[in-house]
Amino acid sequence: MGSKYQNTAYILFLAVGLYITACAASSYINVRYQLPPPSDKLKGRAVFLDFKDMRTEKKFLSPTAQNEFKKFSGLFSLYLARENKKDELLGGFNVETLFREALKSRLETMGVKVVSERPQDLPVIEIGLKEFFLDYKNIKWITNISYQIGFLAAAADELLCQVYCCGFSCYATCT
Repeated sequence: MGSKYQNTAYILFLAVGLYITACAASSYINVRYQLPPPSDKLKGRAVFLDFKDMRTEKKFLSPTAQNEFKKFSGLFSLYLARENKKDELLGGFNVETLFREALKSRLETMGVKVVSERPQDLPVIEIGLKEFFLDYKNIKWITNISYQIGFLAAAADELLCQVYCCGFSCYATCT
């Protein structure tokens, strides 16, 4: 059970890549999320997504990165990349909605229905953002992303599994 959830979370944000546009005067930052090939693995299942911003430092840009993005509005343009298809602009989002939409797209690709309101009989996937930071050093862009994903049972919010990720490393603990 642990490896199934670990792989889902790992693939989800391993594929998330920030890319910086040539026009640094932009008020937004483009995020390209590479979706895996479609699957019916979880067809017929439904979940509710919950997001918790657990960052101690809410500032996204380092001072040097901020100097490059003087007009950054706090919005990210999310592009969905599918195999053998042109990237699709999903929209402009704040940090919370960016992570929700990326995970929602990933789950829908696997056949899962993501509901907008939480009924008591559905499981919950909690995204806990611990770090999300962009730096610019020595002509290189450096992104730090750290998060945890919890899988809660439908009844009594019993934690079934938790996945911790930092960079490209993830590990899971499941009951």
